[in-house]
Amino acid sequence: GSARPSCWESPVRSIFSGFGHSSGNSPSRFSLCNSIYTPSRAVDFFLDPFDRLLTGQGALFRKGEPLWLVGHSLGGYLAARYAMRINRRQQSATSSREDTTTSPNLEKLILASPVGFQPLSPEDRIPSSSLPTALRLVDALWNANFTPQSIVRIMGSSRGRQAAKRALRGRIPHLNSQCSDLLAEY
Repeated sequence: GSARPSCWESPVRSIFSGFGHSSGNSPSRFSLCNSIYTPSRAVDFFLDPFDRLLTGQGALFRKGEPLWLVGHSLGGYLAARYAMRINRRQQSATSSREDTTTSPNLEKLILASPVGFQPLSPEDRIPSSSLPTALRLVDALWNANFTPQSIVRIMGSSRGRQAAKRALRGRIPHLNSQCSDLLAEY
């Protein structure tokens, strides 16, 4: 097989599907009101490919290698569900004395603003009026569902890719160019 770039040796990897604008797996017909998926099948739609990526042929992790799973928003919900799946699998294997080394060694689960958790109460929030102008602008754009990914999309393929590479080099300077190129392409 092909050699992995050196950034694959890092314990941090981003794997869950993104914002729904890619051409990944999709159901054979689309319907907002009459889904062909039950709730559990919809979760499995995301978790099964992720599980194959971690445990199948050519898995991203070696057996026993620690995994830190980080999820944001819907990814937080999916990360928690995947952690529950690993736990059930390990409990089942332990009770039947099966080998559990095919399951990822989930060392940490970090939920960053996961879906389903209550937002801050109004008295715990900083009022927008007390924020600096630049942060008020960012807050207004974010609340209008305008994200950094939206800016990259507006810039177009070539300019957006170059902007992503520059941002990655500035934010994560220790990445070599091959790794930052991989992330920018994602």
